[in-house]
Amino acid sequence: MRLFKNYIQTLTNTIAVLLLSYGLAGSLMAQDVESDYEIQKNFKQEVKQINQRIESATTVDEARQLVQRVDNLKKNFSGHEQLLDKALYPDTYDEVVGDLDSRVTTLHKRLATIDEQRQRLQKLSDRLAGLEGRLESLSNRSDSLRKNLQETTRSEQQLSNTLARYRESLRERDQLILSIIDSVLVAYQGLTSSEVEALESAEGETPMEADGNALELLQTIAQQNIEFLNNNPQLDAREGVRMYAVQQQFEEMWNRVGDKLVAIYGGSNKDQTRRNVQEVISTWNERISNVLWPNLHEAFAQNNIELSRFTDSRSFFNALNSYLDQGIQTSRENGGQENYTRFQNFSGFWAGTVKANWSDYLLKGEILSSQQMASIDQKVNEWAAIAKPQSNLFVYLLGLSVLIIIVLGVMLVRKNSGNSASSS
Repeated sequence: MRLFKNYIQTLTNTIAVLLLSYGLAGSLMAQDVESDYEIQKNFKQEVKQINQRIESATTVDEARQLVQRVDNLKKNFSGHEQLLDKALYPDTYDEVVGDLDSRVTTLHKRLATIDEQRQRLQKLSDRLAGLEGRLESLSNRSDSLRKNLQETTRSEQQLSNTLARYRESLRERDQLILSIIDSVLVAYQGLTSSEVEALESAEGETPMEADGNALELLQTIAQQNIEFLNNNPQLDAREGVRMYAVQQQFEEMWNRVGDKLVAIYGGSNKDQTRRNVQEVISTWNERISNVLWPNLHEAFAQNNIELSRFTDSRSFFNALNSYLDQGIQTSRENGGQENYTRFQNFSGFWAGTVKANWSDYLLKGEILSSQQMASIDQKVNEWAAIAKPQSNLFVYLLGLSVLIIIVLGVMLVRKNSGNSASSS
């Protein structure tokens, strides 16, 4: 009986151990299943959150955090690739992670570019704000001096001093505009297409909206020059050449970076903005051209150099060439003091005024090229070689010699005739 009891007890214990072992195994299997599920769930959730943050990130710091978050994702789920491949089918773990990696890297580069360009353009904005203030000051000063010239009844010396200050203020103003042109070119010409697109698509304020952007400043400069030319149709030829050169430099700058400026600052209607700026620049070109060419013609005429009519750079060069060709031809065919005086007038004005005072702006404004100026110099030298009338002393001496020979001949003939008569 006791043996039977022991047997029953042993069997009971064995069954209990088996049941306990089975229960533990089932529990472990359940834990494994739950662990796989949690891994898949956590991975998908993290991927979803990263994608959402990519869409909303607007700063470099946010992009940098996302780059780190993707790195952590790869570390935390390394070793579960096969498990996640099943959960992500038809995509794979490598494809999903690779896509995230590419997107956050692109995002970081884009936002870093925007941040870098914003900082650089903000420096330009600060510089342009200072230059704009100085430009306004010079414009006001020039207007004040111009009114003084129109209204004053002071002495000739006082008028001369006021006129000198007025012209100097105009020169400083034009130099300042050239400085602004250089600053804008340096800042925007180097921007790549991707950098412009990044700045164009960036949300929030553009870099210089707070203090006025480069596009607005350029429009203001063009409009101010139109207004000045409307109020000052008569300019000194040198001022006209300089102001024409400034306008040409301005227009060249616009042709180079205008599209980039419109893309960044043009607002919602970029086409209309581009047309508005182009219209102002074209009007400025028309106004300065209407002033320059007549004044330039008058400057030559005041030095007794009557050029044929010209209305642009090409016809101006042709007029100079024609005048020189005519002078050279006249000197060759029938040189004289009058034609020599014409040469002296042209040569003196060309060397002493045009080349000495205007050459920089003639070149900057493409009124004349360096090759064209060299060509004119060559013709001036050619004219110089034949312009001076030859001395008449040799002719006089030759005539006197012939006359003496004739007189001596006549005297000799008479002497011989007298001797023959005596002999008879």
